[in-house]
Amino acid sequence: MRRATLALGCIFVLAGCQGVDAPGGQDAPTTPAVTTNTPEPGDLRKTALAIFRKDGKVQVGDTWEQAAEVFPAPKRSFEVNDPPGKLTKPYRAKAWESSTEGFGIVTYNDKALVAAMYQLQRGTKDDLDQIVDSHLKSLSNIAPVQISGTRVKYWFWEQENQRLMICGLLSQNDVMKITVAVGDRTVMTQLGMAPALAQQDQAKVDEFFSRKASPEPAK
Repeated sequence: MRRATLALGCIFVLAGCQGVDAPGGQDAPTTPAVTTNTPEPGDLRKTALAIFRKDGKVQVGDTWEQAAEVFPAPKRSFEVNDPPGKLTKPYRAKAWESSTEGFGIVTYNDKALVAAMYQLQRGTKDDLDQIVDSHLKSLSNIAPVQISGTRVKYWFWEQENQRLMICGLLSQNDVMKITVAVGDRTVMTQLGMAPALAQQDQAKVDEFFSRKASPEPAK
């Protein structure tokens, strides 16, 4: 696994969903760049949106300590404190990363988290189904927006000023890369996690894999 895939400096631009294993050194499709002039986040009061896990949930407004109880760092992991994508101070990031997964948060003025992300690098379709089902059950009163392509699928939930996203990408090697993120809507959009951006990305991913599947012309 490449370190850049899960480092907080990169994962909040959806490396897990937009970074495709491109053979031959070719670049994978990416979402258009976002600006760095991000306004302050909105109200950090908790909503129903969260990253749900068997041991609990992580919500906007939680602290790193609260989030780490739900996503404790494995023994064979290391801390990552890179800048959170294109966001600049007073936004800061804190994360841990292992060879197969990673978790991190973004804070504003070193206070409660304004965004959090969990990423599973080598998952399966069953893993994705289980994660999506648990969130659908926990948020049964909020209908998600779904964006589906041949290789990538998104689910977006929104409530008040917050957004939750699940993304599953079936890579060239048929490995499912899964990303789950929750955060302030403005911050999430700045980090590339928004339905409109996902729609663009889905089309580019499909086009990318379609090109890879097409036989090369005879020389």
